[in-house]
Amino acid sequence: MTQLLTAPALPAVAPTYAVHIVRETAELEALQADWNELFAVSAAAAPPLSWEWVRQWWRVYGPVYGEGGRGLRILTVRRGPQLVGVLPLYRQRYGVPLLGARRLGFVSTGEQEFEGTFPEYLELLAAPGEEDACLNAVTPILCGARELRWDELDLTGLRIDSPLLKLTDRFKGGCRHVSIRDLSVCYLSNLAGGFDAYLGRLSSENRRQARKMLRDIELEGMQFEVASDAAQINRFFDQMVELHRQRWATAGKAGSFAPHHAEFHRSLALALGAVGGTVLARLAHEGKPLAIVYGYRTREKLHCYQQGVAAESVGRVRSPGTAAWVLLMHRLAQEGVTCFDHQKGKTQFKERFCPDTQPMAALRVIRPTLRSALTIGAHFMRRAVRKSFRVLKNCLARRRAAPKREGHEADPGANKT
Repeated sequence: MTQLLTAPALPAVAPTYAVHIVRETAELEALQADWNELFAVSAAAAPPLSWEWVRQWWRVYGPVYGEGGRGLRILTVRRGPQLVGVLPLYRQRYGVPLLGARRLGFVSTGEQEFEGTFPEYLELLAAPGEEDACLNAVTPILCGARELRWDELDLTGLRIDSPLLKLTDRFKGGCRHVSIRDLSVCYLSNLAGGFDAYLGRLSSENRRQARKMLRDIELEGMQFEVASDAAQINRFFDQMVELHRQRWATAGKAGSFAPHHAEFHRSLALALGAVGGTVLARLAHEGKPLAIVYGYRTREKLHCYQQGVAAESVGRVRSPGTAAWVLLMHRLAQEGVTCFDHQKGKTQFKERFCPDTQPMAALRVIRPTLRSALTIGAHFMRRAVRKSFRVLKNCLARRRAAPKREGHEADPGANKT
């Protein structure tokens, strides 16, 4: 009788993950195909994590904020030849010249406020089911890689449930200061089930106003169109910037679209427009633009970024900007969009038409280094100097005003005598 022998089962071999730090623009360029494949399947996909966004931001802002273009520090994770994770970071220096702290943060953060892009939903871009493995792979690199050498790790624009917030426990100890701070909320319009279902989630008054706006736009004979090619994207973008600047100039403020900001968003709108990711919509009356609204689409979600609105209204349409957003929601709900994300910052429009919110957070880790100590010390010294200057200025102003007040009070008394 022949006896069948069964080979002993071999122990399962855990997959190995290799982390690489991308420091050169040429390496970033070479990642485009793999990055786009990962972006197409990742649950974390959002416009600021796309290859196009990162590439355009680094081209425009990297030479200004990223150590003269030398600060690129993108972490990639591969399982074998497959790209399964990307953490788009860069390093910048700030504070004391030469000895300033080295900040490691997300690409598209850290700019000066007047030209900031203020992205949300920054994250470790990972393939489905690979989130924890990618986080475990990049953690020791973030903690100790010589190529990073940071004094401050600043990860902002995170969802409150971001896997990256798990780094809090891993960075504790070693006299490091670890903190998580709340960053307000993003305001959402839930279009699941269609536009009528969205209206049903609003208050009765806001629902009535939205329907009235749609009727009034038709009665006034207004035109609404979405840019469909590069020529329209360029034309609508120019008109949006002009409307935006005119409105803010009337209020005595600069608004958005500083040179770097305008260059970045124009180039990004054209790059993503080529693959259907840019949404630029215009509401006009008799050929004159009244409102242009702008955002980027990722799957079923539109991330809303900017608008330009004329100062005057036309006929029954008192708020062209609100009307343009409502029209765009009506249009895109028919094309499968189930959410409009209007980002952070409370406005009257968001209070009325964005009933849902997404809490956001940031993780900050400061190492006890000489650079961080000098930077923190210089920061507090500048604050103290500014405060002292304000106190001195107020004292001098009061002293100059005191004789005038005394003389003013003395004159009536002299007249009475």
